Amino acid sequence: MNLINYYEELSFSEWPSHETLFYDNWIIRISDGYTKRANSINTIYGNGEVELYEKLNFCEDLFHKANIKPTFKLTILDQNKYLDSILEKRGYEIVEPSVVMKRDLDLTYNISNLNYQIFSNLDINWLDEFAKVKKMNNQDRSNFQIISEKISGIVFHIILKDNNNDIVSLGTGAIQRNQLGILNIHTVENSRSIGYGSKLMNIILSEGVKFGAKASYLQVVKNNKAASKLYTNLGYSEVYEYWYRVKS
Repeated sequence: MNLINYYEELSFSEWPSHETLFYDNWIIRISDGYTKRANSINTIYGNGEVELYEKLNFCEDLFHKANIKPTFKLTILDQNKYLDSILEKRGYEIVEPSVVMKRDLDLTYNISNLNYQIFSNLDINWLDEFAKVKKMNNQDRSNFQIISEKISGIVFHIILKDNNNDIVSLGTGAIQRNQLGILNIHTVENSRSIGYGSKLMNIILSEGVKFGAKASYLQVVKNNKAASKLYTNLGYSEVYEYWYRVKS
């Protein structure tokens, strides 16, 4: 298995869709429109044998019936180059160019004197706080909960507090195949750029090591310069790029 497919498979399990369909090598993920990652057509195994335009029409019809904009997730794999050009001609626009980053794990994370809570699986207390700081509406919260409860493997959620016991940052770790996936990283607006993101990440990495993780990976949108800088400073390096094509 090539490296891109390896991390894409981990990504599917780390953020499972409500419904998954398989059509001639394509993986179709639908989740009531909540996040592009869980509502997209993925083509990592190539284009198969069915005529391409027949497959495109099928997928577009499926997404329209679900009231979701048809969305493809594409990587730099060679088989995606032709498809990308076809999608552009059909009116699909590039959205959220992103990168997957990785790093090995060690035992040197300094989390002494940090005020944090760790929750196994999806604890309602963590969910309440995360939904509050993300300003989720009821539908988004419900979809987030459905997806989060389907994540397999070892899953834990972190709340980081400051010296006044106020919540400043939250995040999630999910371990599969000894790989620690990082997701749901969020620092409250008035607590940004003062080191809480780095502290939160060190907590998640430290807990991941305790649970047996040997390496870590994450996804970050390319234009999120602050997050990219944070992860680079923490030792993450780019593995590959991906992007979405969304029907306009």
